[in-house]
Amino acid sequence: MLKFFYNDKEFIENKYHKTSEPFDPFRRMAYHGWECENSTGLTDNELLSGLDKLSKETAGLQHPIAKAKAIEYLLRNMRIEVNEHDWFPAFYSLNRLINKTTQNKWYNEVFVDTIPETKKNMDEFNASGALDIWPDFDHVVPDWNSIMSLGFSGLRARAVEHKKMHEKNGTLTDKMSAHFDGIDITYNAVIEIIDRLYRLALTKKHDKAKKMAQCFKSIRDGAPTNIYEAMQVI
Repeated sequence: MLKFFYNDKEFIENKYHKTSEPFDPFRRMAYHGWECENSTGLTDNELLSGLDKLSKETAGLQHPIAKAKAIEYLLRNMRIEVNEHDWFPAFYSLNRLINKTTQNKWYNEVFVDTIPETKKNMDEFNASGALDIWPDFDHVVPDWNSIMSLGFSGLRARAVEHKKMHEKNGTLTDKMSAHFDGIDITYNAVIEIIDRLYRLALTKKHDKAKKMAQCFKSIRDGAPTNIYEAMQVI
């Protein structure tokens, strides 16, 4: 086991950032490590250009749907890799690319255009080192029990069922509908990229590839069934 670890250690350490290059801990995701095959997706600049175009097309949509479509675009077009030195895939996109057209844009709409005094106070707190504060509307995570028991396909199905229930009861508002539609688009995109990883793993000849393909197929279709699949989902 240790032999395998040391054979892979250098590659894993350089997975998302080359250790021979300078590192800025305040921009810790602004680096690339492993090269991914060009055929698996677009460059960072191509992704940013596509996201910018998409943001104009979705400008009139409610935020949950606009953000979900940005996630969908990124997951469909980012470069990926299934490498012989790691049991987990690599995603080759740079530093939260969708932020420019979603979170950052909406942040400015609220704090720069509407309540600049609050932004001034937050900036002073951050600059002083007293704390690091921002409006955390960039995280949406279901509870871990649901993730582990339902998997991505189950989470999507649950959201679809809840929307139908509200429609039947006459309690579905436009805001709720956008929320459920955003969930549906996002989990469809997650399942799609797992399917991309599965198909890529099938093309690889290294020892890990077959087990990785089996894992991707399992978590694409349902909840994780063992510790490796659970870790892959996480």
